[in-house]
Amino acid sequence: MSATPTVHPVLAIGLYALDFANAGAHQPPSFPGNHWRGALGHALRDLACITGARTCDGCKQTHACAYAYQPRARAHCGH
Repeated sequence: MSATPTVHPVLAIGLYALDFANAGAHQPPSFPGNHWRGALGHALRDLACITGARTCDGCKQTHACAYAYQPRARAHCGH
């Protein structure tokens, strides 16, 4: 009797370096990372959403959603 080989999933990880310059006359935010994180989060949600709804509030598809993690209780951080 031969043993069945164990198959491990592959996780591809990429490393990217981005350099941005302020092309306008406006003052950039003191920490632009929050803006980039928000933009990335919105883009990922738009890609993952199977309903096309504007928000996740009240969605009945969270059991099948790739973007269903919605932190609600934030009392620990003062928000």
